[in-house]
Amino acid sequence: MHYFRRPVPPGWKVYTHPEGCLYYCYETVVNFDGCSRNIHVTTQADLAHDRIAETIENLAKLAYSHACQYPSFPMNVDLVLELKDVGETVTGGYYFVHHENRCLFWLQDFDATFILRECCGVTELSHKRKFCELILDRV
Repeated sequence: MHYFRRPVPPGWKVYTHPEGCLYYCYETVVNFDGCSRNIHVTTQADLAHDRIAETIENLAKLAYSHACQYPSFPMNVDLVLELKDVGETVTGGYYFVHHENRCLFWLQDFDATFILRECCGVTELSHKRKFCELILDRV
């Protein structure tokens, strides 16, 4: 089987999800207020388009800089970013993933109903919210 090879911007790695879609991962060290921090970013945005990788990287740095203001923000988390076209503007959607605790979280209140609707065994959104709050309180 032949796969179409896409150009990958420096610092990014491309992977194929088992269901067939491409996604990209980026890892770097960034300095926030004198503290170095590893950041891990995942996106399905098409990085082959001009300036998309730069936009994702800038959004990631912004999200992590806000997150680092919280003393309880865990160290080993990934940031998942997506770009959304809203008229003539592009905005970013995000969530953080704490793999060790198997938890998704956001920095502010967020209605994640549409994201979590396919999670097995969850009958109410509060099940996920309470789990995330409990885990983050322990970190």
